[in-house]
Amino acid sequence: MKTNHIRTFIYFIVCIPFFSHAQTKENTLYPHADSLELELHEKTTVDKAYALMNNSKTEESYKITHRLITTLKTSRSKSSLCLLLANYHLRHGLIDSTAYYTNKALKYNEHINKSLTREQHLSLAYGLLGVINYSKGLFDESKRWYLKGIELSQNFKDTRYYYQNLDGLAHVYEKKGDYKNAIKLFKELIKNSDNRILISDYYASIKKAYHQLNNHDSLNTASGLFPDENEATECPETQKRLANEYQKLGHHDKAISLYQNAIENAKKNKSNGVLISAYLGMGAALIKLGKTEEAKPFFSSSLQEAKDQGSFGVQIEIYEGLEEIAIQEKNYKEAHYLALQRYKIKDSVASLQKSKEINELEIKYNTLEKEKEINKQQSITKIVIISFIIILIPIIGLLVLYYQKHKTHNELNKKQEEINQEKISSLMKDQELKVIKASIDSQDRERKRIAQELHDSIGANLAAVKLQISGIITNTQQEKIKMMNLLLDETYQQVRNLSHNLIPKKFSKNRFCDVLDEYCNNIGAASNLSIAFRPFPRKKIDTLEANLQVETFKIIQELITNTIKHAKASSIEIQFNLIKNELNILFEDNGIGFNTQNIINGIGFENIKSRLQKISGSFFIDSRINRGTIITVEIPLVTNSELLNEDFFDKKIF
Repeated sequence: MKTNHIRTFIYFIVCIPFFSHAQTKENTLYPHADSLELELHEKTTVDKAYALMNNSKTEESYKITHRLITTLKTSRSKSSLCLLLANYHLRHGLIDSTAYYTNKALKYNEHINKSLTREQHLSLAYGLLGVINYSKGLFDESKRWYLKGIELSQNFKDTRYYYQNLDGLAHVYEKKGDYKNAIKLFKELIKNSDNRILISDYYASIKKAYHQLNNHDSLNTASGLFPDENEATECPETQKRLANEYQKLGHHDKAISLYQNAIENAKKNKSNGVLISAYLGMGAALIKLGKTEEAKPFFSSSLQEAKDQGSFGVQIEIYEGLEEIAIQEKNYKEAHYLALQRYKIKDSVASLQKSKEINELEIKYNTLEKEKEINKQQSITKIVIISFIIILIPIIGLLVLYYQKHKTHNELNKKQEEINQEKISSLMKDQELKVIKASIDSQDRERKRIAQELHDSIGANLAAVKLQISGIITNTQQEKIKMMNLLLDETYQQVRNLSHNLIPKKFSKNRFCDVLDEYCNNIGAASNLSIAFRPFPRKKIDTLEANLQVETFKIIQELITNTIKHAKASSIEIQFNLIKNELNILFEDNGIGFNTQNIINGIGFENIKSRLQKISGSFFIDSRINRGTIITVEIPLVTNSELLNEDFFDKKIF
């Protein structure tokens, strides 16, 4: 039934404009300074009307909306109100009124600045046009509007606009017999909906589609979620839908009872669309029971209403029901006549869907007439504006005086800021002198430490050697000569160890980049891992201070070790870039990646952090599951500007 689709569409549209109106604050028709204030004021009023509709106070909302649409000024407010009125008439099955207010909303929407609000209103209007054409049986036109709405809704973070139009497109596919696409869209809607009634509708549609495709295995698994009868006591649409389900299962008596309840409640709520659908369902159930005479009035009473609304699809269903009654009664002449009427309507639908170009020309003509009316109104507006300008001149004079005063005040603030900057500069120079003094003191302390080390270790041994040599002069015993050799060896070893502690052997005898190249090649050969090392400029990187070379090498070792252990990578790329006074290292692998929140505090990364702290460096990790890992390391080199950092000499140089 078409009303299933209309009801699900109402579920989407009743909330969306309310939120979209609240999300935007941009300017609209009025370019003056007070336009934004006017929009914000009108927004509060429009929100109240939407709130009433959301709380099922439809009649109260309808009255307020009709009053507001004549008093509010901005195009955005008028567009929102027209969409609300279209929604109201859609609830009551008044398709022509729905179309009228939808087109009116589109006209107002033309004057809204091209923004999120304008596109959101367009998406809603396209969805309404899809429902209107769907209700009339113009499924190709309905499909076109839904597709336009879906395309436009891709620009929004709010996915409700997308699913509103997707719901309509799914029902169009179902109606046109494209069940595979319909099933695909209904499944997507189920995954992204938390409304039990809508989900049950989607399951019912999927079951129907599988039945049409004779896919019995899938039909058995698509067990729809339908509400209890207790939930349907006050909702005619839910009662009608439950009746449809009982009808499909062959429980015609139960279906008739629910259809009767739906008809009574629909009359109370003035839900014309639900009423017609319930009439058709009741007629179909009575035909199944062979009660053709009782079924006739339900079809006949719906026919004129369907004609008045221009609902071609409903008319076709009515003629099909009456035709089936005539056949059962063996009144073949009447059946033939009804079949002809049904085919005429189908031909009319085809003709309407082919007259697209004529409709577009008519729209252009109506637009031109509206533009003429707008030009006339603009002439009147100009007269009002001129009068307003005459009054505005004295106000502008006052604003000029205020501007001059404000400008003078800004200049005073600027002068004060310059004075403050000079004070800050003076303080920075004093601080720089303190840093330099601290640097010199640190150098003196280090010289003292080295001197003490030489005195206590190497000096003592050399003194002993001297005494032994003195002894040789008077005593040439072999034992003393051996002792001298031992002392000399020990002294040599101490000097050698001290030297090695300062500069490792492989760094002192080889270029830094060559050491890294050799290490990468050895690791790659041993682990079947492709490691590319690219330093630039290579010669300058080779001249980095020894301590920095050692720490950098250890960091690369740690990173490669982590990659081999955890990343499952096949290739690693390491780039060294020496730019100005900073060494930038880019380490990238094509492994499985990891969650940085879980791994960042591991032992390996803590070691890297500790080494980087010694040389005032920093690093950043960019990793995603199944996308590899990129680690960026930045190490500042010793420059004059770094002397401004008081902790630099303590932490990095000494």
